[in-house]
Amino acid sequence: MHLESGMEKSGMPTPRPNTVMETMRPVVSLGPTRYIKTKSLRILVVDDEKAICRFMNRFLSREGQVARTVDNGAEAIHMLKSEDFDLVLCDLAMPGVSGWDIIREIETLDKKPKVGIITAWGPTLNKLKHGDLRVDFVINKPIELVELTARINEVLGAEERPT
Repeated sequence: MHLESGMEKSGMPTPRPNTVMETMRPVVSLGPTRYIKTKSLRILVVDDEKAICRFMNRFLSREGQVARTVDNGAEAIHMLKSEDFDLVLCDLAMPGVSGWDIIREIETLDKKPKVGIITAWGPTLNKLKHGDLRVDFVINKPIELVELTARINEVLGAEERPT
């Protein structure tokens, strides 16, 4: 919960809830985490929410991965054409070039990375039809790090390492 400072009668600041922030869902849920077993994976994170890009960059880098982040689909497509990635974590709803456009572009690459969708669309995503686009997993926002690391380990053939 985000707290905003108020003033009590004594003149001392007191925290009070910011009702706008209380109604918003967090973008990342912190809690117990697993670890990504394979190190030095090249992971591209594409999300128009810069806070998610920053958080994912820190998290993946701390996990020993080579993380690249971009906040728009056009830049993601440019990077996919010039660099090889093991995994692309991509939001769907972005202005301009959507996540679906990025996934279509991935299908044309010689070396196709695994694809994870990160979305706030939740269960409605299953109802959408987008041809035969290959997606390896879907993570709903707020991102649960335990679920994310488990999916990465699954699609890249790594087991969870003991804690």
